[in-house]
Amino acid sequence: ASYNPFAPGVFLEWLRAHPEVVVVFKWHPIQSKDVVERTLEQFKGVSSVISLMGSDTYPLLAISDACVLVGNSTTGIEALFFGKPLVEISLVDHLYSYAAQGVAVSANGFEDIGDKLERIFTQGLSPEQQHRVATFLDRHFAFLDGKTAERVVEMASEMLEARAAEPHPIVSLSSESEKTIPCSVILPVNDSSYDAVIGTLRGLDAHVPAHLFELLIV
Repeated sequence: ASYNPFAPGVFLEWLRAHPEVVVVFKWHPIQSKDVVERTLEQFKGVSSVISLMGSDTYPLLAISDACVLVGNSTTGIEALFFGKPLVEISLVDHLYSYAAQGVAVSANGFEDIGDKLERIFTQGLSPEQQHRVATFLDRHFAFLDGKTAERVVEMASEMLEARAAEPHPIVSLSSESEKTIPCSVILPVNDSSYDAVIGTLRGLDAHVPAHLFELLIV
């Protein structure tokens, strides 16, 4: 989606009044070249504005003080996970909105981003919004303990051990006996090609023991 019209005059004035602020534009991989060039032309010669196309988002979020999101992106929930205040400029063709969920500060456009950021930097988020963010993250993340890497290593070790052992019989989900399935794999197929779906299924069959996961095709 394109943010149009783009008139950052008020935001540029705010930047000049706050020389300590550095703005990093991290572009979506499918963003059109026209939008990128048109936007950067408006910031030409502004040393506090940096444009990045292929950089990893996580290090940028880690060193940032806030995240401004134009439209809907998973970067929004990632910013919240990193504990960063989120400001959202909603786009009419994006149905989902973090601001509508109560976890982002809504901005009309770049003309009021400066005021929104200054309020966040000087006053912080209200206790009510902090609570909404915490509730939102609890609803979307099974773990918030910083131990994802350890769990990935543990699951990989279990998979390797299971592959080396005798194969387990596939248990029907209609069985009345109680079962614990370590992992659920969701495979959306609504707009996927036949070859892509079959390739995914064959990959699972070849590399993951059947008793370690359930497959949900949607």
